[in-house]
Amino acid sequence: MIALTGMIESGGSLEDGIHKCKDKLVTMMTYSWVVWPAWMIILYAVVPAWARSVGDNLFDACWSTFFSYMCHAS
Repeated sequence: MIALTGMIESGGSLEDGIHKCKDKLVTMMTYSWVVWPAWMIILYAVVPAWARSVGDNLFDACWSTFFSYMCHAS
């Protein structure tokens, strides 16, 4: 997603897409490794079983929004 975003924003340049991916991939993976395990612990420890699906989908929507913001931030 990061590489494709870079390609689209630069007008289709594969080199720009790869450069953007190199710049942002480590940061986004680090955020993912911190946020998702913490969320899973909270989800299974606090959220009732009947609400986990909704809670997980809501968190995923928020995460996707954050991910998109990070991809487009300069």
